[in-house]
Amino acid sequence: MPSMGPSGYPVSDLKSQGCFSDSANGRALANSVTGVFFGTAASCLQACANAGYKVCGIENGNECWGANTLTVTNGSGHKIAATSCTAACSGDTTQTCGGQNAISIYSTLRTGLTTDGTAAGCLKACSDRGFNLCGLEYYGECWGGNFLATTSKQISEASCSYTCTKDTAHFCGGSNALSLYANSDHAVTDVPAPLASYAGYSYQDCYTDNSAGRRELPNYLGNTGTATGCLDACKAAGSKYCGLECSGECWGGDTLAASMAPSPGKCTMDCNNAAGSICGGPDALTLYTAQWSIRGKSDSSPS
Repeated sequence: MPSMGPSGYPVSDLKSQGCFSDSANGRALANSVTGVFFGTAASCLQACANAGYKVCGIENGNECWGANTLTVTNGSGHKIAATSCTAACSGDTTQTCGGQNAISIYSTLRTGLTTDGTAAGCLKACSDRGFNLCGLEYYGECWGGNFLATTSKQISEASCSYTCTKDTAHFCGGSNALSLYANSDHAVTDVPAPLASYAGYSYQDCYTDNSAGRRELPNYLGNTGTATGCLDACKAAGSKYCGLECSGECWGGDTLAASMAPSPGKCTMDCNNAAGSICGGPDALTLYTAQWSIRGKSDSSPS
């Protein structure tokens, strides 16, 4: 069962949006998250979800931040190169947790944007950020993303009858209801499926990882940010099993614990460097098994 915050969404719904600029003079995310945080990416996301925030961020190795919208100023909230978010997490140096004045941002399948309270302002903010989907909710909340959650469904237009705070000629959604717009050049799609096979590996399922502090796959092969990059790294290392976690961490190994259990629904995070591809989730591995011979042994899938 996925861990749930009081907001009612599983922490696995948090999806990587990339690396963003941040500044102490104007935070991209306004609130420091102080709950249960052990200096790892997964524990920050869990604490953030428990606090009910829709947008979460990890910075400088040991800082955890949350808010319901991403604030964009001159020095904060702008997407920057992924290489700026490579600081080692204080609680697990094999993971990355943002960087100096750089925050790794995650959101619940969509990112809150600060706008002028008008429909036109929201659509421009989404377009400027490169989002294919744009939604207005509850008089003017502005949300952007590239995928719809599989639980999303179309409802009556009457549910989106709230006029925009600063633009009463247009509707801005309703209570828990989005007025949804899509870029005409892009199709509206569900959350993508994992890569089925590549480089002699085949996808197995989503599996729980880091249970009781134990890594199911012991060898960290870097934060590749893509499924293909991780599988190439696993093959080069001769790993029988290969897994991706938390948007791009790559793990390999030759054995699996007998107690390792599938966790369907926990692996919903986009790959950092390949939007539209799944790279695990918080403490959840998108697991692959090699279908080629390793060190003279025949391979088999996990049972």
